[in-house]
Amino acid sequence: MKGKKQQHKPVAATPATESANTPSDKHFFFGSLIGPALVLLVAAAVPYLPILSHGFLQYDDGETIFYNETVMNPSFGALLKSKIVGMYVPVSAIIYAITYQLGGGKAEAFHLMSIALHAIASILTYVLVRKLQPHAIVAFLTALLFAVHPVKVEPVSWVAAQTTIVFSLFYLASLIAWVNFRQAKGAWWQWASLGFFLLAGLSKSAAVTLPLLLPVLDWYLGVHKEKFNPRNYLYLLPFLAIAVALGLYTFVTREQSGAAIAVANTQYNLFDRILMAAHTLLFYPYKMLLPLALTINYPMSKENGAWPWHYFAALPVLLGILYYLYTLLRKGEKMAALSLLLYLLPLSIMLPLVSVGTAELRSDRYLYIPSIGFFMGLTYLTHRFFPRWHAYAWAVVAIAFAYLTFEQSKTWKDDASVFRNCVERYPNSAICNCNLAYGELLKRDFNNSIEHYTRSLELDENCVECYNGRGQAYLFTDKIEPALADFTKAIEGGVVTPKLFLNRGICLVKLNRPAEAVPDLSRSLELEPKAPDAWYFRAAAQEKLGKKAEAVSDYSKSIELNPNYLEALVNRGVLQYSLGNYQAAIQDYERAAQIAAPGVKPMILTNLANTWMQLGDRQKALQNVEAALAINPNYTRAQQTKAALQ
Repeated sequence: MKGKKQQHKPVAATPATESANTPSDKHFFFGSLIGPALVLLVAAAVPYLPILSHGFLQYDDGETIFYNETVMNPSFGALLKSKIVGMYVPVSAIIYAITYQLGGGKAEAFHLMSIALHAIASILTYVLVRKLQPHAIVAFLTALLFAVHPVKVEPVSWVAAQTTIVFSLFYLASLIAWVNFRQAKGAWWQWASLGFFLLAGLSKSAAVTLPLLLPVLDWYLGVHKEKFNPRNYLYLLPFLAIAVALGLYTFVTREQSGAAIAVANTQYNLFDRILMAAHTLLFYPYKMLLPLALTINYPMSKENGAWPWHYFAALPVLLGILYYLYTLLRKGEKMAALSLLLYLLPLSIMLPLVSVGTAELRSDRYLYIPSIGFFMGLTYLTHRFFPRWHAYAWAVVAIAFAYLTFEQSKTWKDDASVFRNCVERYPNSAICNCNLAYGELLKRDFNNSIEHYTRSLELDENCVECYNGRGQAYLFTDKIEPALADFTKAIEGGVVTPKLFLNRGICLVKLNRPAEAVPDLSRSLELEPKAPDAWYFRAAAQEKLGKKAEAVSDYSKSIELNPNYLEALVNRGVLQYSLGNYQAAIQDYERAAQIAAPGVKPMILTNLANTWMQLGDRQKALQNVEAALAINPNYTRAQQTKAALQ
């Protein structure tokens, strides 16, 4: 008689850690989740209060929110297909859309949502760490440091980075569900873990590292005690399938959005990237231990064509750490090994080994999940060796971190503030100077914008976007020749936007080169046919070329798109007058007079008076010219027109 096939069931596992609790663990505070959750909620919210008065950044927030039709006017089908900054993130898009509808599109609503999500992530961190080791105080201190640490300022303060918090929530929920499954709390937890992982991946593809942690958790929990058997890891297949599918699709969508994916290129070869990755793995712990001089960008650059010595030193140091990890595993130091792996594995996908169309090779937001392993290891070790006072020491550190977070969050007020902070810390960073210049351009601080664009180009002559931005600053300050030169360099460098061709066309019109302007303005209209300014300036160029009918047609299109386009109404009125279409001219002048400011209105009323004179209606002509003189008694043209009427 054949025996029944043995089925694999979840194993109730206990971490290989000491079971003795310190007095702090036995405190009534840890008797339920309520006490720690309330403290973490406050700790995760108070340091970020300054961001509630901040607006959006143009840097990615525009593409994410206020230029994103799917978020502003959502439909279920559109949200399921939603891509933001070239990434497929339908779950994050749904949260953005809900926030937009509830908050009326105000930035405050998005910042409040980020704070709330971060608070929930802090509580989930406590739950996870509490399940992984027996000391409640270690779990609480890990979550507290997670909640208040300044490296969290970027994902919490930057609306476009909210996707990091969203995916992290589901990532943590998936790990918690997996631990519950392995602790024999019901087989359905396995499917819950898979479901949460899918939601994490649909929030941001950085979640694809989670399958790497599942066998680590199994080893830590003592699930597979027998020799290695591949069958024990078949459960990974659906997780890996989701991870591979989402990872590959992200590469596709990023390339479709124009992002270049590179391992080696003219800037960094493969060996460079190995050094950069090793250096980064040590750079992040330094920033977590001493979170000063934090910024949106941490440039990595060679000095005189060679890496600084510490980049080369990082590789053997990292190899030594990996060897230490191996010794920990041999000695059965499971908790220390788990902490190190919880830091390394979630960070692996975000190391600068591959560029995916971004200059952000290092970023604080990449530490959102990895920091849990780092903080857990620190608090666990101090608890082990200094059990009586370590909690008080970490409480002091947490207060200091919260203060630094409060101050750092102030730098996220706007683009100029964010990148001024970056330039102050890395004055030789081309990308920081370029983005600071853009922030200053938005604030109409044109002279400083020109200065920082110029500095960026001195550091990186291939920064074609800098030519585009500096050209706009030149144009706003009426420096037409240098603006034209910069716009031309941007176009030659491969930048293709309707605004760029429009701006070069404007320069050519202002320089009285209409024949050259028309092709640029036409190209701008091909790219964006609903731009009133492009129609207006092409009309102005056509008028200079003597093509009055074409000019009237283009002015009309401009007015159709913007019925209150004053200059277009006046110019079309002048053209209609010159063509003898007096009634059409009168309609344009009367509409223009209704919306014109007092300083411009006398000119329009005088034009209207002259048009009525051509139609022989002296009474209406006199009424309009007197109305012009009532606003400006010294307006010479109105005086001359009135004299001609008498």
